Amino acid sequence: MASMRWSLAFLFLAAPCLAQDAPKAAAPAAAAAEDEKSLKKSCDKGAAADCHKLATMHRSGQGAAKDLGKATGLFKKACDLRHAESCLEMAEIHRAPGNDKDIVKASTYLQRACDMGSGEGCTRAGELYWSGKEVEKDLGKSAEFLKKGCAEGVGRACGLFASMHRDGLVVVKDPVKASELFQKACEGGDGSSCTQLGIMYGAGEGVKKDPAKALALFQKSCDAGAMSGCHQLGVAKERGAGTPKDLKGAATLYEQACTGDEPWGCYSLGLFQQNGTPPVKKDYAEAGKLFKKACDGGASSGCIELGALVAAGRGMPVDVAQSAALYRQGCTGGDLRGCFYLGTFYSGGHGVAKDMVKAAGFYKEGCERGDLRSCTKLGPMYERAEGVGRDIRKALELYDKSCTGGSAPDCYSMGRHLLRGEYVPKDVGKAAQLYKKACDGAVGVACYDLAVLHLSGPAASQDPVRAAALFKQGCAAGEERACARVKKK
Repeated sequence: MASMRWSLAFLFLAAPCLAQDAPKAAAPAAAAAEDEKSLKKSCDKGAAADCHKLATMHRSGQGAAKDLGKATGLFKKACDLRHAESCLEMAEIHRAPGNDKDIVKASTYLQRACDMGSGEGCTRAGELYWSGKEVEKDLGKSAEFLKKGCAEGVGRACGLFASMHRDGLVVVKDPVKASELFQKACEGGDGSSCTQLGIMYGAGEGVKKDPAKALALFQKSCDAGAMSGCHQLGVAKERGAGTPKDLKGAATLYEQACTGDEPWGCYSLGLFQQNGTPPVKKDYAEAGKLFKKACDGGASSGCIELGALVAAGRGMPVDVAQSAALYRQGCTGGDLRGCFYLGTFYSGGHGVAKDMVKAAGFYKEGCERGDLRSCTKLGPMYERAEGVGRDIRKALELYDKSCTGGSAPDCYSMGRHLLRGEYVPKDVGKAAQLYKKACDGAVGVACYDLAVLHLSGPAASQDPVRAAALFKQGCAAGEERACARVKKK
């Protein structure tokens, strides 16, 4: 009974307090209703900022009843009253999946926001045309928007615009300008631009080569949460560039980057796993998983390495069709080894029906996109009419291009034509120079033919001692005829 009296006494004493608290609890709700009413009145009079604020309240349900339809209408009204942030909201409403999705309207709202001086609006419009995922890719438009976004101080706009100047995409290729823009973006807080600037310092592209500065930029990027910076920091530690070589540290950074969804981190860690680079144990199956994650994330070299594992049956069953598909994906993504490997597949019948036309097509694609090995394969095909129509002029162009690029066999092929003088003016001196270049590149037949020139040329140019040395060099490179001449001595 005593406890009951205490409970009743407490209730009687507390009742006045509860009665006093009720108005306090109701006060915020009343204030919110008053705030909503005053904002609506102000919005009706044309105050764009108040329309925007009221829209956000209706969207979130805080301070006003949640009503997405009203929110959209108010954002539109504010945008029409030249409130740039509201135009951005309208763009995102029309980009989001659902009944309101309309990419044409979205791009129009981004354009309007940009025209009102919104750097974010310009940047998003630039990114839209850069990716080409939602609208037709248009790098010209992208560059215009990104330039404006960068001028308004949006770091990632400067970063994308910098990459255009670095690669010469629709703007003049200018590494110095690119480095300046990456610097601006990095200072503006864009971590990935710090990474790109670090890569330029590491290569001496557009700036004076400075591995230590590159390392500091990678560290800054990684610390800011940009996994590309963590990956590049790992690459520096693996190579000992600007820092002592540290494979364990590199592996840790690669794992961090991969876990953070940086596909190139997965690729580099996959290479460690594939090769058994200490402290990582060799495991083809695990390497395959990492290469798949890299490939799926857009790291083209991951597709190539996974394709090679599948082709060889390392850590997984052999699947030539899957391997070919991965090589195709890798080449399309920018690793031109994919086109070269596909050409090799079809020219040699490696698990697929031999098809020289297909092989020539892949070599041609790789060559035209800058892969020297593909050009080297394509030249002889034009000369011998394998998979393509015979075209000596094209073959000679490819021999010259590949020789200039460092392909010793193509130097020999070009020299051979210069010595014959059938399709190009005969030039024995030039032919001899190219034979020497090829011979120094371990092309045994070039050493042999050059030795013969030193024996059979005009009396004044004959040099038996030099010829003997060339026969030895040719023999060491595997030319049997050169070995036979060495034995005769």
